Amino acid sequence: LARASGFEDEPRARDEYGLERPEVELVARAGVAEERLRLGSRDGGHWLERAGDPVILAVNERVSSAIPREFFAYREKRVLTLDVEQVHALEIEFPREAQTKRLVREGEVWRLGPTGPEPKPLEVEDLLYALAALDATGLESATVERKSIGLDPALAVIRAQDASGGSLGELSLGDPHPELGLPALSSQGPRVWRVSNDLGREVPLSPGAFVNLLLQSEPAPASP
Repeated sequence: LARASGFEDEPRARDEYGLERPEVELVARAGVAEERLRLGSRDGGHWLERAGDPVILAVNERVSSAIPREFFAYREKRVLTLDVEQVHALEIEFPREAQTKRLVREGEVWRLGPTGPEPKPLEVEDLLYALAALDATGLESATVERKSIGLDPALAVIRAQDASGGSLGELSLGDPHPELGLPALSSQGPRVWRVSNDLGREVPLSPGAFVNLLLQSEPAPASP
């Protein structure tokens, strides 16, 4: 979008464009080449200044607004990474209800172990892919008390295992917050993250949700 829509060939004082104290300053480098850009706004106009160029350029407002202002936007946000092809079993524990469910892959089919209704195959795959490359939407303070956000005990703990029973990764989820999302703690790092509440659409957070999301309804017994 960084196309000029106007040119100030004989610019006024830079503070009249909001460029004396710009909203954003960018430095782009490629080898020894360097480009410095300053973006500002004033009185409804949006302006861009290139270092070494006396011309001030009018630009679309989104050139500036699309640049993230918060540090979190630039950091690595991966909470959990799973190799889907290596996942042989998913163990889902609900510590507060003292219940654990286990799904085992047999070839191309998922089974509920040791016995029980047939899982919904597409929904189990959705669950697996929701976990496979899970990114955070926020980061909790290093001093946060895990009990206060529902991670001690957790609402749900999901463990992925390979064919030999070895651990591929574990994810603990706490109490959802309407704005911050779900607190999440992974075996692949020490940080307590926040992930979207939408994860609960694929990952069950209670025994009831496990049944509703992942299991097929058993047929009703025939009438005598």
